Amino acid sequence: APAAAPVIINYYCSSSRSVIPRSEGQWIDSWQGSTQGCGLGADFFMAAVAPLIQEARLLFPELIHVWYMDDPSATGTVSQLVAFVAWLSVRSRDYGLSIKPGSLAILVKPPFLTTNQKDLRVLQGNYGVELIDASSSGRVYLGTPCGAPAFCQDFVLARVAATAAKILRLSEMAHAIPHAAYALLTHGLLGSLTYLTRTAEVQPTSFRALEDAICGPFLEALQLPKQLRDLFALRLCHGGLGLADITVNARVAYETSVTVC
Repeated sequence: APAAAPVIINYYCSSSRSVIPRSEGQWIDSWQGSTQGCGLGADFFMAAVAPLIQEARLLFPELIHVWYMDDPSATGTVSQLVAFVAWLSVRSRDYGLSIKPGSLAILVKPPFLTTNQKDLRVLQGNYGVELIDASSSGRVYLGTPCGAPAFCQDFVLARVAATAAKILRLSEMAHAIPHAAYALLTHGLLGSLTYLTRTAEVQPTSFRALEDAICGPFLEALQLPKQLRDLFALRLCHGGLGLADITVNARVAYETSVTVC
């Protein structure tokens, strides 16, 4: 925000020097805040845009606002969204943000596609907003699918298939480096799906390929019996291995997320 600009500018006014570990050493100067490795970078950004978010909520209280960093979204009537986009396209410039052409999309239910044609033409013509029929298609927002159930299902299945293939590759590696493969799975691959399970409303069986890969080749590579699968799913502090069964956790994660929101 303008008020915080002097502090933040002074904080990043000098470059961050990173060294490549060679015998002679080589320094790289970085002037970009995020690549400086500053742990406060995200906090600075959120503190800067917080006034913009608060202003949006006060001006458009009828909308449901969801913001993540510089990715805003809102739910409401088409006319309300037209006013919101018109305001945001101008006001965001004061915060150094700009709306890129083609970066906006609106999901509209079929009944409103015909009753709000004028407003929808304004969004498309003035702001380049992509119009999506929520009954037959969708859009990926912040890594989760929104829109038609079939679109969401296909997206999740594709993510699951890609992750399952990586687990199978880890299973091959586990024969030689079991500890490393286990760490990559529990601290990397499984965690990469946490956000998806919390936000995507799909059948838990959509994650079956992951469980098959873990319960089959991966446990076999670690020489662990399948009969103790429920025990391995427990957290380490409970005597397990933290190999969560996503087919069980996905529904709980989504319902909890909805309840909290």
